[in-house]
Amino acid sequence: MTVLIICLCVLAVLIFAVLVSRNKIYRVYAKYSKVQNTAEMTGSDLAIYYKQVYDMDYLSLAHSEVPLSDCYVPKKKLLVMSDEVAYNTSVASLGIVSHEFGHALQHKTNNQLFHLTYILQKITRITNLFIIPLFIVGMIMTLFNLHYYNIGEICLYVSISLFIFHIALKLATIPLEYNASDRALKMLIDNKLVSNRELGSIKKLLKAAALTYVAGLFSGFIILPKKLKKFFVAPFSKKN
Repeated sequence: MTVLIICLCVLAVLIFAVLVSRNKIYRVYAKYSKVQNTAEMTGSDLAIYYKQVYDMDYLSLAHSEVPLSDCYVPKKKLLVMSDEVAYNTSVASLGIVSHEFGHALQHKTNNQLFHLTYILQKITRITNLFIIPLFIVGMIMTLFNLHYYNIGEICLYVSISLFIFHIALKLATIPLEYNASDRALKMLIDNKLVSNRELGSIKKLLKAAALTYVAGLFSGFIILPKKLKKFFVAPFSKKN
């Protein structure tokens, strides 16, 4: 019973952290998605420009109807932009596309942390499948005092261990996210795509982008909208 109480307390703390992180991301994005950038470039314009400048013609582009679903998919060498980012000329569009392109550059330059994280994520996709089933079995056996060779406690311990591994991976990836944001800022400055007035806004946005991994602690085995599984199959097309 003690193990169960500890598990529930830890879960409650993590859910609170996720909600706080998501709230901050949405607030920052909502603010700067209304501010037009001086370069008058949409997110898709910027992505196409970066592909040419950084010699990445192999990179595919796609769009998603899901808000803030922007990401880089290493396996497919695909950069996904949400429609709000792809087709708007906002400061937020520049920052988010640059951040995701930063991940694409990490992949291209063989960043060791990027590749290590990619491998570990493949492992957690499998181990995460067992977290909830083991936790439920362990919780039921513990609540109803079904002590069969301590199987209930063993299930809980294994479930907790796998969950900790998942969280550790997510948190260890934060330096990778900050590196992507640093690359994004450098790309914007080097290519003279932002004014001095916009730099402060871009920095705040990129700092919030690093929190996406905290906000996504439960992604992969608890919160995974079905639409997110399909967004990368839609081919990108520039609107007139």
